[in-house]
Amino acid sequence: MVRATALGFVRYRDAVQWPSVSDYVPPGEGLQMLLPDGPCVLGIGTFQNGYRGVGANWRSSPGCDRLTLSPAPGSGDPSSGGDGPPAQSAAGTAAACTGRRSSAGPTAP
Repeated sequence: MVRATALGFVRYRDAVQWPSVSDYVPPGEGLQMLLPDGPCVLGIGTFQNGYRGVGANWRSSPGCDRLTLSPAPGSGDPSSGGDGPPAQSAAGTAAACTGRRSSAGPTAP
């Protein structure tokens, strides 16, 4: 195992935005990988939105001393993975769950 400081990383207190709407993050979830992004890094992982884990990116601040979720959870940006349960955050699934019947009539089993 290589220490982060040996790779040029510097520790900053409270430098990574928490990957969940609650105080719990399942093991193996959250910030999982750091990739070079110019002079800084890009974080890749999952954000726990209260219903499930959704893919998330953490962007570096201009000074490379803070990683924040981008897009921010709850921003309304569809690429943030949605903040509702699966049936509400995916447009196609929401339409399928409205209870409307097809006008084509019954189908054979």
